[in-house]
Amino acid sequence: MNLNCGCRKVVLLVAGLASLGSFLQAHADLPTLEKKELLGYFIRFENRNFRYDVNTKGETSLLLAGKKDYLDQRLKVNINFRVEETEPNGQIVVKNIDPSSLTSEQSPTEKPENVVIKGKVTGDATFEVYMTEARGAIILGGKVTNPGTLKNPLRFSIKAKIPNAYPNSQTTEDLGKFEALVKKDRVQVLWMDGKNAKITGVDPFSALTKEAAVPPISAAYMDFSSYEGNKLVITADPNSSMMISSPTGKSAYQGFELTWYSDAAKDPEGKARLNFSVK
Repeated sequence: MNLNCGCRKVVLLVAGLASLGSFLQAHADLPTLEKKELLGYFIRFENRNFRYDVNTKGETSLLLAGKKDYLDQRLKVNINFRVEETEPNGQIVVKNIDPSSLTSEQSPTEKPENVVIKGKVTGDATFEVYMTEARGAIILGGKVTNPGTLKNPLRFSIKAKIPNAYPNSQTTEDLGKFEALVKKDRVQVLWMDGKNAKITGVDPFSALTKEAAVPPISAAYMDFSSYEGNKLVITADPNSSMMISSPTGKSAYQGFELTWYSDAAKDPEGKARLNFSVK
């Protein structure tokens, strides 16, 4: 019997497995929760009002709870972490995040507390994302930590995409009844100067202000009947603000985006936060 041959095969097999392990580690996503129903998620937080998810690729979302179960998946608020580059001509370019670069020293959890996720974007600029849950709210933040090879100014931002509140409205609702329903909905914003404005679900965001562009806000409150009695509240800490954007002419119920920025001059350490809660 040729024992040496067998030993060589074992050595080669071990070496091959070690190489495969190194390759997978180098190209791995964030680690996953171990419960069968939570495989593929790095963070899953649930309370009676909403569910907050971060999957192993860093994709993040918040889904409100209804009276009996979670709402339609199409009502999910997608939350994107971004690094923006301002080119000399003033154009803003969003840099692509490399999912394989995402790392965290924290373990996957259903109780996020001071979680830090680090990653890279094109141009090798690095960033950090901060996540925690406190008093039933999800609190997020982040900053650019190194510009890499990028020479233009960079800033970290968080974009929350509020979807169409009535994805079936065109096919399942009588138009007159539907308009009467949406007129009862409310979207309210708090300007940075402390004043507030309110519109109905059928109003475009231009109705919030007489100016051509909607100025920065510190808080937004969304109350749609499709939320089944829940109100989504998104607030920016001092030294930070949000911008609302929506396609021209679209009503509030048809969806919009909130983009959060920290004021780098007033918040150089990136301590300001964006807060999500449901009431």
